[in-house]
Amino acid sequence: MSDTEYDENGAAEEFVELDLDKTLTWTGNAVIVQRGTVFRMPLLVPYPSVLAIQFEVEGGYDIEFSLTFKDDHEQDSSVLVEPVRV
Repeated sequence: MSDTEYDENGAAEEFVELDLDKTLTWTGNAVIVQRGTVFRMPLLVPYPSVLAIQFEVEGGYDIEFSLTFKDDHEQDSSVLVEPVRV
């Protein structure tokens, strides 16, 4: 089930109600990633899912963030979110 709300500019924002029995939540105090390296966190997803990501960067540093998807039966991956500097 999904709900649509509107921001102050009138743009639609869709929210999906999560099934808590099928929800993976990962919380960590810190992940340290050295300059020029990559942090990967593979998730195995056996059924259609919603991915919601929230993170903070201490110290005002810039990071480059992207998401890729790879089907188990395919060799190549596809980019879901192009690399973005945040």
